[in-house]
Amino acid sequence: MITNDYQATDADYYIGVDSKEPVTITLPENCSNCQEIVIKAQMGPPLGNRKVTILAQPGSYIDDKQSYVISVPFGFVRLICQNNNWYIIV
Repeated sequence: MITNDYQATDADYYIGVDSKEPVTITLPENCSNCQEIVIKAQMGPPLGNRKVTILAQPGSYIDDKQSYVISVPFGFVRLICQNNNWYIIV
């Protein structure tokens, strides 16, 4: 579980976030195809400003956007890498 900004690595699969402040997670550079990462806000209501922002590396995207924000209590996102871009899967 993390409480501060974090640089994800190729070894990460699950990243749980429990913080009293906003947190930014930067996805790994040069991800391998089919690499998965699950990121969850392990924080109950009210979330307020404790949003979790997920950033792609420069030149890489998350469903064609540079970032994704988890803004609901106990929210999560499951991402898979393909051709150095990240895609949200359900």
